Formats: sequence, C-alpha cells, structure tokens
Amino acid sequence: VLTAAGSGFDHFVRESGNLVLPIPFKQKDLVRALRMLLLDSTRLEDMKISSMAYADAANFYHRSEAAADAIEKGRK
Repeated sequence: VLTAAGSGFDHFVRESGNLVLPIPFKQKDLVRALRMLLLDSTRLEDMKISSMAYADAANFYHRSEAAADAIEKGRK
C-alpha cells in the first residue's frame, strides 16, 4: 500500500509496514516511491506479505460487530 500522509488511512499503512508519502505532497516523492516499488520486486512482495498479516491481525472485518457488542454490554 502506498498512501499520502493525512489521508485518514496513513496510520494503518504505517503500522502495516507500507509506504506513506510525507506532507506536503510532492510529485517527486510519489515518483520516487513508485519507481522503487516497480524496480524492487522483493520490497513489493514484503509489503504484500506485511499487509496481509496486518489485515489478519487487525480484525478490520468485524468492527461493526465489536461496536454492537460494546453497546450491548453498556446497556446492562
């Protein structure tokens, strides 16, 4: 994953070991990051693996259920 800082998702991207472009946005930073990813297949594969591991551990897919459970526990 490659995102810009301040995107709202940048903290997840950083935590997962992926790339976050600095603020203020500069085209040269984007070009440098894309060039690195296109030329370094090992880095790209490592980022893919770390993204998948992070997604598995972060439990993004059940947040609404967790929120509903917390609300229900608060009512008791």
